[in-house]
Amino acid sequence: METEIQYIATSLSLGLFIIVADYGAFTVLYHKYIEMKSVFVVMACLLILGMSFSLVRFLIQITREEIYSLYTKWKYIGCLMAGISLGIIPYLTLISFFDFSNVHAGQQGHQFILLPFILLIGANIFLTLIPDLFGEVILKKNVESYKSLFNHNPDAVFSVDLAGNIQDVNEEASRLSGYSIEELSGMSIQALINEPEKNMTKLFKEVINGKVTLTESKLLRKDGSYADVSITAVRMIIDHMTIGAYGIVQDITEQKRAQEKLTYIAYHDDLTDLPNKRSMEKRVGQAIEENTHFGLIYIDFDRFKRINDNYGHKYGDMALKKMATRLNGLMPSDSLLARIGGDEFLAFIPQKHDIEELAKDILSAFSSPIKVHDNEFQITCSIGISCYPEDATSLKDLFIFADLAMYQAKENGANNYIRYSKEITGHVLNRLELENDLRDALTNHSIMVYYQPKYNSQSNRMIGAEALARWQHPKYGYIPPNIFIRIAEESQLIIELEREIIKIVFGQIRRWLDEGNQVPRTSINLSSVQFYRDDLIPFLQEALEIYQISSEYIEFELTESIILKDRINVNERFDELIDMGFELSIDDFGTGYSSLSYLHKLAINRLKIDKSFIDDYHENGEVIATIISLAKQLKLNVIAEGVETKDQIDFLSDLSCYDIQGYYFSPPLPVSEYERKLQTLRLSNL
Repeated sequence: METEIQYIATSLSLGLFIIVADYGAFTVLYHKYIEMKSVFVVMACLLILGMSFSLVRFLIQITREEIYSLYTKWKYIGCLMAGISLGIIPYLTLISFFDFSNVHAGQQGHQFILLPFILLIGANIFLTLIPDLFGEVILKKNVESYKSLFNHNPDAVFSVDLAGNIQDVNEEASRLSGYSIEELSGMSIQALINEPEKNMTKLFKEVINGKVTLTESKLLRKDGSYADVSITAVRMIIDHMTIGAYGIVQDITEQKRAQEKLTYIAYHDDLTDLPNKRSMEKRVGQAIEENTHFGLIYIDFDRFKRINDNYGHKYGDMALKKMATRLNGLMPSDSLLARIGGDEFLAFIPQKHDIEELAKDILSAFSSPIKVHDNEFQITCSIGISCYPEDATSLKDLFIFADLAMYQAKENGANNYIRYSKEITGHVLNRLELENDLRDALTNHSIMVYYQPKYNSQSNRMIGAEALARWQHPKYGYIPPNIFIRIAEESQLIIELEREIIKIVFGQIRRWLDEGNQVPRTSINLSSVQFYRDDLIPFLQEALEIYQISSEYIEFELTESIILKDRINVNERFDELIDMGFELSIDDFGTGYSSLSYLHKLAINRLKIDKSFIDDYHENGEVIATIISLAKQLKLNVIAEGVETKDQIDFLSDLSCYDIQGYYFSPPLPVSEYERKLQTLRLSNL
């Protein structure tokens, strides 16, 4: 309606403007000669107005996209007729204003007077007819376009009448539903869409009332299966009347499956296929919301890291799968077992089950080894238990308390279970206090270094020393290294701690050299975490530059688990350290699961026999002799640590092992006492 009003208004405005412009101009210019002929003026005005309507209609028609692409010839002809019409109008004005009878007398004069009227009428008729000449074709084209859009739509399209019966469908609708087009025709849409009748009625009313709806549902196929579909519904309007609705139905079955798969992945562990921490949090949160009593069992496997370190992560992953399977087989049907990271698992156990008996069953189940290929691993676990609502009423606290109880079980010797109590919190808070204090000690540079001298038993001369970290706590006094180093490893402070030791040692060596002392090589321990860091080499280069010492004064001690973890990358890192001038030794050699055969491939300088072999040297004599013999074959130096007695010295001397570290010669010494050793060494060389 609005378009029609605009068309009429535009046409009238154009016609009136032309009339006023032409007649006004001639009146001003030739008012003395005007002899107005009323009949001609009326005829001219009507023809001009009619021409305006035809011209505007033509202009509207040719600006449509399909005219440009299909009817260029008619457009040009129409434009010519429009030009003729506009050109003739001034002549109509002249004839209706002036008397030309004296100029063209007789029959010829009448033809001259009527000719402009005839031409304008003809052009007007032509402009009027042009849209009609191809209007039907355009209409046909539009119908074909809509039909093509309907038939060739990649989605299924259903045409539904006001009663909800299907009137027409496209081929995709037939393919999706499994019914033929003929079978679908007349079928109720309710029979296909798996929605309650109440919902369908409400949805259909909303569409008929003009709301474009987008909804997801399921479509029942002819074979009885369901397809997940997305439905866009719009009403059909013809002649301002709603006659039904179109439903554009998109098959989203694969999309839904992909979404379900992503959801599954989001809530499950990809290695063991068990639920993950997110899934456990959801289950626990739901139980708390419903005030359902339950318990949590936190399971951590003891020393599992050694499998990864010595056999690689693939072996570790295979072992984890078997452990998960064994654990899951112990769980009640209404429980939930989740892997929450690494070798840690968490079980949700409803109250009706005896949670402590289940913990005992888990410990018992892992008394037998796990077998991976041809290797058997004896793996034990430590278990912590917390219960809702006795121990806590929040998800976060329940997780924390079960975790704390598990760590307490580990500290009690592992391979047991502990139920959470408030006393555990006090113990762990002390541990957290130590962690924070250790962080402060590193920040304040209050970590000390002691030096345990190394001697040659033949000459009784000092040949080096090992740098050892020591911590004097301001509140608790001396903290044993096995405690604070473990805290550093668990809290990711080990990198900072080891680098602090390196800087302290480098600085003290610089000072000793400046004082004229003869400084033997000092060994520093490197953890696997430190060893594999990308910034280790730049850090060492910068430290050597800052303290202006040579790398020949430094030896790095590495555990053999580092070597077994990644032999290719380990060799590259060894080569980098050797190229810088550092010496490398394997600490605690023989304590891992390693084979001795790989040693010839590594750029190392020394093997260090572990104290555990020296303590029981009578029983371990063959092992010690094998290590020393192998080292000689590979042209490696050997040093024994933990040597405390003369008998041990004699035993090692018989095997030609003369480099010794242990309390037999000296305990670890504070800096002041070690400096006296250096001064003695300097004087002995004078």
